[in-house]
Amino acid sequence: MAKELITCGYCGGSGKKYRGDSVVCDVCGGQGEVFFTTPCRTCGHCSGSGKQYQGDSVVCFQCKGVGKIPN
Repeated sequence: MAKELITCGYCGGSGKKYRGDSVVCDVCGGQGEVFFTTPCRTCGHCSGSGKQYQGDSVVCFQCKGVGKIPN
């Protein structure tokens, strides 16, 4: 299995924990991308948002905020 950079689901690639904030994203460490094992698919629990609930700041327990899970 290969690893590739994918856009962080939690921050949507911004690298910020909250929109318009200066706090760094906990999932990607402010990079906006994370290394992930491929092949992968969109997390069914959060629909790729990386968040427990829409508009929430709690990281999805299923994908750990990445927005993807291994196939």
